[in-house]
Amino acid sequence: YVVTSHNDVYAFDADNLDASAPIWSVHLGQYETISGWTTGLGILSTPLIVRSSGAIYLTAATSENGSRVYRLHALDLLTGAEKFGGPVVISGSVPGTGGDSQNGIVSFDPSHHIQRTGLALSRNDVVFAFAADRDQPPYHGWVFSYDIGTLQQSGIFNDTPNSLSGVGAGIWQSGGAPAVDSNGALYFETGNGSFDGTANFGESFLKLASSGLNLSDWFTPNAWNALNQVDYDLSSTGPGLVPGTNLVFGGSKSGTIYVLSTTNLGGLSDGDAKVV
Repeated sequence: YVVTSHNDVYAFDADNLDASAPIWSVHLGQYETISGWTTGLGILSTPLIVRSSGAIYLTAATSENGSRVYRLHALDLLTGAEKFGGPVVISGSVPGTGGDSQNGIVSFDPSHHIQRTGLALSRNDVVFAFAADRDQPPYHGWVFSYDIGTLQQSGIFNDTPNSLSGVGAGIWQSGGAPAVDSNGALYFETGNGSFDGTANFGESFLKLASSGLNLSDWFTPNAWNALNQVDYDLSSTGPGLVPGTNLVFGGSKSGTIYVLSTTNLGGLSDGDAKVV
């Protein structure tokens, strides 16, 4: 299965080396052309295949009447047809007092975001995250989850809803998907952005519960502000879980790799004392 930034999806017969034509292909709408880019903004993340539902899940951006629209698609593995009533428009809002809030609500603005992380499966949900489009404010690190059988939204999370500048903490992870443990909990790393340890979590490891994407734990390097000052995104990598242990690791542009306990990520501490 191959997807492209021009919103094309192909299924090839991997067992027949002489088959040059795809088994099926679909085009998911007009991709956006962005100044300075050498390609389109269509499908930019790695899809998710769920064998039990017979579907490949992916997000695609389309240009519609001058506006960017993101949709979640579930395509039949055998035919490419849309399943489960899809596609669905990706949208949502959370309470917040940030610079881009209105009446105490921060709403997802697709025109300022790019869906970079790979899609992941947590229990019965497909999960993915967004980062900034060329660092143009306002933007945040948004996480969405949708039920794989109904495509109904099951969770939404914003990692800097109270950022006064309306900027911060995109989740891109060089395209890596979130890590998912045996309990369905999800692990992310966030980029440059506001931090207060309460609602804003720039330059942080985040652990989100599988149900509803509620924040359950976090770690922020003591040098988070220094990382911000020199554009050393923690989210330049994605977290990795070490099999057979309670450890998760990840690094940043600074070259530092952090090894943390999934049972207590450690919050913020002097000298990063709680880092494993």
